[in-house]
Amino acid sequence: MLLLFLPALLYWEALTSSVREIRHNLRSIALRSTVLGPALPAAVRRARFDADEVLAAESVLTRQHLSAAALRELPVLARRYSVDPSTVAHLERDISDRVAGDADAARRSRGTHLLVTALLRVKRQALTELRDAGRIDDIVLRGVQDVLDAEDVRLSLKASRMPATTETATADRDRRDRKGSASTGQAEDRGLREADAGDAVRLPRPASM
Repeated sequence: MLLLFLPALLYWEALTSSVREIRHNLRSIALRSTVLGPALPAAVRRARFDADEVLAAESVLTRQHLSAAALRELPVLARRYSVDPSTVAHLERDISDRVAGDADAARRSRGTHLLVTALLRVKRQALTELRDAGRIDDIVLRGVQDVLDAEDVRLSLKASRMPATTETATADRDRRDRKGSASTGQAEDRGLREADAGDAVRLPRPASM
């Protein structure tokens, strides 16, 4: 809206304002543009306004209410869709941990994250072994790598919502290094294949008799 109307208003004011009026308001304009403008951000930083505690409390209340509603309906829905009791117990514990939000629940979440990250690393290593043994094609390799990369992104997003710890930071660093090593290995493989193809093209043809 400002980009649409403000230029026209400023242009009209510039045409209709008198020089005497501009000189009369020159001091206040200069004061606002040179002193108040730069001083405002510093004043806001110095004030150190507290976070909106009401908004944070409402967010916690909302999460707890939604989790409590899910816990109430979980047994009914599990019977309706014939879900295994062990899966229901796992979901119930996960939702209960979200409702509680205590240190033990956070520690269990971090442990689960580290375990899943380690299993993902094992899957990548097993995939590379299959490719090196010649049991799968590069097309299959890239397809499975896309699935593992999507799982890696999901884990990264989930880890970003958890409190930062030494373990999670180490796991994230290892995951980034692993992705870089995998990209380097793929580039080297492509370079070797292209070099082999180039050598095959440059081989001299046998002379015809």
